[in-house]
Amino acid sequence: MDDLEALKSIDQAMNNSYDIIVGNKTLEEITDTTDINHLVFIHDISSKHSNDTIDTLLEYFKENEDYEKCLKLSEINNNN
Repeated sequence: MDDLEALKSIDQAMNNSYDIIVGNKTLEEITDTTDINHLVFIHDISSKHSNDTIDTLLEYFKENEDYEKCLKLSEINNNN
């Protein structure tokens, strides 16, 4: 895997975990629309996400200036 593919996998993992955590998509919806090679997550999908997972996602989306996702994650983080 080259550097560009690794970056794409990280981005896919972040977005997949984000979609699961905020309830945008179910696991079934992600598996139906995602190539098996890109079925990656940053958290264990068989259990509830941790605050560390939220913090990691917040940091990632801040760096990418995706503030809408940051806002949604902050709301979830404040409710936990």
